[in-house]
Amino acid sequence: MIPKSNATIRGCYAWKDMIKDFMFYPFLFLHEYFRREHSESGFSADKRFDGWKIWELKDDRIQTATMCKGVWHNLIWLGG
Repeated sequence: MIPKSNATIRGCYAWKDMIKDFMFYPFLFLHEYFRREHSESGFSADKRFDGWKIWELKDDRIQTATMCKGVWHNLIWLGG
């Protein structure tokens, strides 16, 4: 529900600016919202798929494991 243009907005200036942007530019606001939502859902899927923690202890192995997870993520999203 989009607030009316004459609605009283209470709160800090950041909150007021966000509500005004939503009222005057709803499609830009929703575009950013859905972009973030897709990013978060992809991140959540990665965590569920291969876990959150990297179990390696040595720095070179940590970097290799991180790179492999990134490549694996990209391959999955390309195939899907």
